[in-house]
Amino acid sequence: MKKILQLTTYPMAKPNHGGQMRVDAIRTQLRSLGYDVHNCSLSEMGHSDHSETDMIVSKNEIDSVVDVPFCGDLATAILCTSGSYYEFLSRIVNDLNPDIIFLEQPWLWPAVKKFISSIQIAKRPYIVYSSHNIEYVTKKNILGDHGISRTDIISKIMKIESDLSVCADLVIAVSSDDMNELKRLGASIVIIAPNGTNRKLISNSSQSINFLLEKALLGRKFALFIGSAYPPNAQGFWRMMNYSLAYLRHDEFIVVAGGVSDILFAYGEIDSGVRFQLNKSKVILLGKVSDEILASLLDTASVVILPITSGGGSNLKTAEAIASFKPTVATRTSCRGYDTNLLNKLSDFSICEDADSNSFVATISEKLLGCATKTAPKDNEIKLRESIYWDFTLRGISTALKYI
Repeated sequence: MKKILQLTTYPMAKPNHGGQMRVDAIRTQLRSLGYDVHNCSLSEMGHSDHSETDMIVSKNEIDSVVDVPFCGDLATAILCTSGSYYEFLSRIVNDLNPDIIFLEQPWLWPAVKKFISSIQIAKRPYIVYSSHNIEYVTKKNILGDHGISRTDIISKIMKIESDLSVCADLVIAVSSDDMNELKRLGASIVIIAPNGTNRKLISNSSQSINFLLEKALLGRKFALFIGSAYPPNAQGFWRMMNYSLAYLRHDEFIVVAGGVSDILFAYGEIDSGVRFQLNKSKVILLGKVSDEILASLLDTASVVILPITSGGGSNLKTAEAIASFKPTVATRTSCRGYDTNLLNKLSDFSICEDADSNSFVATISEKLLGCATKTAPKDNEIKLRESIYWDFTLRGISTALKYI
């Protein structure tokens, strides 16, 4: 049985945010193919549920090597090549002696490159670069949105990403656009494994949660927004809402779930005026929720909204929305990486241009008003929506691994 080591910059004991969910889906896929899969991480503080193969990177050390916000991942890439962090990774690789190393995102590549270039190992493992997005572009957008211009930071990230693209035996991209960019960076063998979602079933306890939700709502309707504590999620929400929720009727509001709840109002136009108070009254912030509560929220929501306008890769929440069969209002960016032909064939799935917030808001309002008239999907649409599950989207990995 071949051994695979997945390297991440977040622990995998309890997958929660989008990156963890993708890594977990790939891990599950690899195990179903008969591989012995292990995970190891160097992660920033703030993550919970660590295991013995995870190591936390000191915040003081992160701040000392990169003096720019939102760049802890780059700092980790720099720190991982020396001291206790390099020793930790070296010990893990030595003990496991993997046949294949999956680098989930490029940040730990500098340590792996140093390690496999040394005389510490008898054989070189195959290197798979599992890209989640184009990191240098994503970082440039995030920093730009916060008024930060640091070409030196972007150049360092691009160098790591390009070097790994050239050296990897196989590169996995989430979309055709990302594949083209990774090839431009030097990758020779690239496959596309789009983002997806798990097959979810409503359990008895989920049905009980549905009952409690419906009882608490007292007939009110809500739009559901799910996202992690990732700045583009909050920024996109307010941009597409025109910074005002005044369009919502008296019995309508927005439920926000996930880590984005913690940062949402930090990115709104905060003042002491009437608009701020109205916005606060129209939003229910749930924070991180269990899978069962999330399934119930999707089941009872009147409409799902995907207001992302920046960031890289493709949005996992789009896959969840497709699989939910719920009326959905999405931006063009939130649909990046998904088959346009598929999206155009879905009923009640509306795509608005990123700059057209008026259309986005009007479509949400229309779907909230008409949510009671939803009809059952046809058989052909059910088959289309099932193509979004992980066991379908990741199937190309099994074929690709046969050749390395």
